[in-house]
Amino acid sequence: MVPGASIMTLDEVPLQRSPGRRSDGASTGVVTLVPPCWEVAVLDGPQQATGARWWRLRCRYDDGREYEGWAAETAADGGVVLRAIRPDLMLDVLPPPGAQPPTGKFRIGQTIYAAAFLNVRTTPGYINKDEGDILDEAPYGASLTVVDGPRGADSLTWWRVRYTVAARAVEGWAAETTPSGKPLLSATAPPPPQTPTPAPARTFRLGDAIFNAYTKPVNVRRSPGYVGKEETDIVVKLPPDGSMTIVAGPQAADQLTWWQVRGAVAGQTVQGWMAEVGAKGERFMVPVQLRGKIRLGKPFAGTHRVTQLFGDRPEFYKQFSYDGVPLRGHNGVDFGTPIGTDVLATDDGEVVQVGYEARGFGYFVKLKHEWGESLYAHMKSVAVKEEAKVRRGDVLGPSGNSGNSSGPHLHFGIRILPYTRGDGWGGCCDPIPFMDPKDVIVPDNIRSPHAAMGQPPPGMAPDEPGRERP
Repeated sequence: MVPGASIMTLDEVPLQRSPGRRSDGASTGVVTLVPPCWEVAVLDGPQQATGARWWRLRCRYDDGREYEGWAAETAADGGVVLRAIRPDLMLDVLPPPGAQPPTGKFRIGQTIYAAAFLNVRTTPGYINKDEGDILDEAPYGASLTVVDGPRGADSLTWWRVRYTVAARAVEGWAAETTPSGKPLLSATAPPPPQTPTPAPARTFRLGDAIFNAYTKPVNVRRSPGYVGKEETDIVVKLPPDGSMTIVAGPQAADQLTWWQVRGAVAGQTVQGWMAEVGAKGERFMVPVQLRGKIRLGKPFAGTHRVTQLFGDRPEFYKQFSYDGVPLRGHNGVDFGTPIGTDVLATDDGEVVQVGYEARGFGYFVKLKHEWGESLYAHMKSVAVKEEAKVRRGDVLGPSGNSGNSSGPHLHFGIRILPYTRGDGWGGCCDPIPFMDPKDVIVPDNIRSPHAAMGQPPPGMAPDEPGRERP
């Protein structure tokens, strides 16, 4: 590259007033963000600054706008973003001849609206991108102006939008829909968000056969409830894998849901009341059809310790709710995985959601399994697309420290069918009983009631109208 030459961008490139980056790799004094595959003119350079070669460029847009500024030859991660225009190298950045350009529902200059809390990115696409790719989260119902697009990336249609929030102008790329087709952008203002209400709590039906999925015997009682009761209230202790049939219920007592069950234990027919889920989120009752099918592999490569157990810190987590019901404690298990550790699918399944919450789970992946769902959060980036099929042990991406995180770790949670999100745990249950014990290292110090003192716990996205938790 020499002054006077025309070159092209391989990615979205910040054009700055002067060469150099901040110590964290972020751009400074950005004049404009030049789109990928855009032709620019070299005016001056190179200059060496903050470990990269910088060139002064001129960028002209189709609407007549013109900008001049400095751009680095390589991105902060070392990837090349500027190069000479060579026809023999164009196929890796431009569609092949005859390929149909993406079509979309909108047009440049149109006013559209965020139909959900909307991640706005520096470039189109969501796969293999770190947290720095997220420019902002547009609020539900935000008014946006289309300034470029459509562009295809990761099997989605993307639009470059501009809007103002808190007197700050934001411009970046947003997907038209989720991979499943749920609208993220709308030509009309979405309806006011509804205040979440608990979903119906009924999960099982009379006549369903269930088994004790917990690793220890579970009490079957003479009446619903467990607080302040004598030992004589216990009819029998149902052993692990022991089965029963539901004959009545449900009834609520002591913040738990109870079902009357009947079956044989040690050769004797017994009947009594059994809690669906324990007081600390332990899953007791599971359909017999799933017996032997919930055996989870490690959610990470290597060996890493638990840093927060399921049900911990109820006073902190009660500020967050699912379907209008406050959490009763931490609804997953945290593992102290260093940044870059491979995050692994714990069972065969399908990717049903890939998302990013700046004030919550950061980058996360949700999988659907024969028995329910698994969730992996605070990742550095995500390496799988929604609707992809995965096998146990497949890499979902690297672990990280994204979102509202107090240190590098992996948040891992599961939901077992049937469940209700309004049970005080978001429908989740403790995954440890379904894991291989050798994969779960729980230091003695985190079991102490004083273990969390002075340490800020990982947070969650705040309760806001229109926000849907994964």
